[in-house]
This record gives sequence, C-alpha cells and structure tokens, in this order.
Amino acid sequence: MARLPLSVVIPTYNRAHLVARSVRSALATLEPGDEVVVADDGSTDDTRGALAPFGDRVRHLVLPHRGAGATRNDGAAAARGPLVAFLDSDDEWFADKTLLQRRLHEAREDVLFSFSDFAVREEDGREERRFLPKWQERAWDLEQVLGPAVPYSSIAPLPAGREDFGVRIGDLFQAEMEENFVATFTLVVRKDLAGDALHFSPDLRTCDDWECFGRLARRGTAAYLDTETAWQNGHPGPRITRIDPLVFAQARLTVLDRVWGHDEAFQRAHGARYREVVTALELVRARRLLRAGRSTEAREALARAGHAPLSLRALAALPGPLVRGALRLLRGRGDDRDQ
Repeated sequence: MARLPLSVVIPTYNRAHLVARSVRSALATLEPGDEVVVADDGSTDDTRGALAPFGDRVRHLVLPHRGAGATRNDGAAAARGPLVAFLDSDDEWFADKTLLQRRLHEAREDVLFSFSDFAVREEDGREERRFLPKWQERAWDLEQVLGPAVPYSSIAPLPAGREDFGVRIGDLFQAEMEENFVATFTLVVRKDLAGDALHFSPDLRTCDDWECFGRLARRGTAAYLDTETAWQNGHPGPRITRIDPLVFAQARLTVLDRVWGHDEAFQRAHGARYREVVTALELVRARRLLRAGRSTEAREALARAGHAPLSLRALAALPGPLVRGALRLLRGRGDDRDQ
C-alpha cells in the first residue's frame, strides 16, 4: 500500500492568540513529507509573530482579506499532498487523527473523503464528548445514511492505545442535502479525485463548507469514523458559527439551489423531499423577516415556500411596525410558538 503524504490547511483571521495551539496540535500528528499551510485571510494582528517560532515547519500563506471560503480554497490550492486535511485555527486534533484517516485512505482507494465525530471544550473548561449527534438538528440513523459499520481494524491497523471503533462507508449525497454531517476540522480529502468539487463558497458568510461537502458527496464515496479525532474549542472571539439565523437560512437556501437544485438526476429521484427542505427554510426566513419588521420580504419568502400557516400569512399582510406589535402581543400570550 502506497503511503499518502498529507497537507494540513489552517485558515485564520486575527487569531494570533489561538493559531499557535492549532499548529502545534497539527504538527504533533504529522510524518515526514507532510506539511502545514496556514492560510492567513489578511490578518491585521501579529499572526506572523505567532507563527515565527515554528520556522520552516509551517508555510505562512499571506492572502488578501476575502473571507473563510476563499481562504480555504487558496489553502487547498497551495497544498502539495495528495491528501488534504482542514483544521480551524481555534481547534485542535487528537494525536492519532491523521494516522487514522491516512491509513483508511491508503487501504480504501475508493474513499474520496473521510470525517469523524469530535469533542467540545467550552470556554469555562466544561467538556462534551461525542458531540456530532448534538451538533445536528435531529437524530440520524447512520446505518440508513451510510450503511452498516465495519471495525476499523478490518480496514487498517489501529494506532497503539486506540480502541477499535466502527467505520461507515457509503453515499452521503442525499442525507447531506437535509443536514450537514461533516465538521470541517475532521475532514480529509483525496485532492486529485476531488478536483473542482474541493471548493468552498467564496461569497457566503456561512455554509461555505456545506457547499463543499455537498459537492464532494456527489463526486464520490464518504467514510465516517465513529470516533472522536478533534477538539472544538469555545472562546469569546468571533466565530462563523455565531451568525444571524436569517443569514444562515439564506445561505443554506443558496447552497441547496447550487448543489442539489440543478442536479437533474437527483431531482428526478428526490425532488419532492428537496422541495420540503426548501419550504421549511423559507418559512424560517419568513418568521425571522417578520420579527425584523420586513413584511414585504416575508411575503416573498412565503410565496416561495408555496404554503404556510395562516398566522404567518396574516402577519405578513400587515405593515412592518404593526407586525412587531402583533408579535409582542403574541409573545405575551405565549402564542408565538411558530413565529
């Protein structure tokens, strides 16, 4: 089995106080021939100084400030390894993370990308383990999504000290339409097989990674490692996950249209479910727009949804200032459950 060198892409923006921790965790997992690329999204703090102690063990790619999607794309384009992994600059990897996924990709040439569960460490030090199911909006039966699990040890040798765990290998495309399963900081991709599917949305403030995962899932086979390989760290600074729900809903709708909405084969097979997902998101947008007093835009969202509760349609017919007053009244009566 041929050994596959790996490139780690760490996008960062004004996180000089955090990025060194992520770099150290990545370097601790790597082998000769691997590399770390810090894709710097035009930081104005002392990111260069924070990286200086690592010397030539880190490639510091200084870029204009364009956002997370464009920065990840530039980092991936600069990566030299046949395997590309991504680590956010506020997070950390377990010591055997890259070894586990590298061995899997070496043993299973048919797997385009792999991902895993992860753990969360809050700002106050509290820890939550096996967080992926909590991260998602609803519980999923992964056997129905990706098929039955097989022991990792049946695919590749386990690292010393690592207990065996299940691996599920299959087609993620349909399920990924409904909800994101992949945490970017657990992702490893075969760059040559991915081609232009390894592309993050440069124009979206959030969900840029979800578009990439959808395109990867359409391109090839996914493998889920049912074990933790990374820590997601809480901190008080800016994070992409702290985003206005209205912006998030619109970004999801944009990604749905780009990846699944124009896929003719997918629409023939799953068009009805696609429209249900779109309708639910348009209703979320309508509710948020009404709360902001933006009645005209809310009516447009309801029209795109196709059908909506009578209460929403009635509120959307009112001028913006009256909508806000009606919502305050409903909240006072406890009747604002679907607004």
